[in-house]
Amino acid sequence: MVGCSGNGDTWESTLMKQQKAKGSVPRIDSFVVRFMTQYHIPGMSVAIEKNGKILCAKGYGYSDKAKKQEVTTESLFRVGDISSTITSMAIMKLIEAGKLSITSKVFGDSGILKNDYGTPPYSKGITNITIDHLLHHTSGGWSDGDDPIFLPALRNASVDRTKLLSATLDHVPLRSLPGQSFAYSRFGYFVLGMVIEKVSGQSYEDFVMQNVIRPAGIDAMRITADNESDKKKNEVICYKEDTNIPFSYDEIDDDFFLSRAAACSGWLASAKDLVKLIATDNLDSNTKEIMFTASKLNPHYACGWSSNSDFKNWFCISQIPGSTAEFVRAGNGYRWAVLINTYRPVAGSYISDLDNLVWKVLEDSLVFRKMPN
Repeated sequence: MVGCSGNGDTWESTLMKQQKAKGSVPRIDSFVVRFMTQYHIPGMSVAIEKNGKILCAKGYGYSDKAKKQEVTTESLFRVGDISSTITSMAIMKLIEAGKLSITSKVFGDSGILKNDYGTPPYSKGITNITIDHLLHHTSGGWSDGDDPIFLPALRNASVDRTKLLSATLDHVPLRSLPGQSFAYSRFGYFVLGMVIEKVSGQSYEDFVMQNVIRPAGIDAMRITADNESDKKKNEVICYKEDTNIPFSYDEIDDDFFLSRAAACSGWLASAKDLVKLIATDNLDSNTKEIMFTASKLNPHYACGWSSNSDFKNWFCISQIPGSTAEFVRAGNGYRWAVLINTYRPVAGSYISDLDNLVWKVLEDSLVFRKMPN
């Protein structure tokens, strides 16, 4: 249930009230509220887990400032690039089932998608792209300034997924041969979503829900809609940088058509459910090893996961218009997710402060000494 503040409450007084709510851990609250105050965060959700037990799951601030609706543990946030990690998990399920190989080619006569999109013969290198290349962002292009997800000519509602993929194959050549360089590509994970549909015979969302999300005991995660009228239950309002002004769906879709880009950017989730997802060992050890093996071209990026300098902690951090998201699978056994309904693309140390937030909580020996029942 989405909480509603009293009419006279302010953002500040709501945060104070939330810190006194049943089940609060004051020292966690102090870290979170300090961060929110520093960066003027409208709403935020945090969940921390270890050994199958949720140690903390809480919402802070507003999911809708105009209506003074509070963030709760059920609030759904746009998780942006974490969607790619979810897609990686789905690909791993297909590999585990023997329906796909990490070395499978994607396009051309011997590819999974064959010549179903675009106009063959394809430009140089495209028929050599494998599942491995797409997972590790080493396909040779479709990144930075030429990622088709963002190209103005392809960024409108009339360009569905089939048209987007066909136009890319016909008009956006690779910069280098597959396997020669690392370049982050949301479009690569868009293609993996198409692969999932082809191999499974199901829609991308249905396959992921049935094979990745529901087995983790989660039912509330959804693909976001492109229209205000189709907004999901418990979905938070996304806010512009340092303002009280909401992003409209149309404004966000100037950069992303999120339902079309579901496999790379389109999932909605609560922090509590993301923690369940990354804490659940729903893959066998061999498949898990594939997912957490980086390429030689970028030893700190595996299949949808980044790692820190000593390779003990795996994580994903995302910023898209109106939302910031992070989830972490730490080497010390803790798992956590932090979701925010705004973004700060040029705000100094915002991302590093976000990344350090839960680490500071865990380093405080008093935080989990006495947990609420």
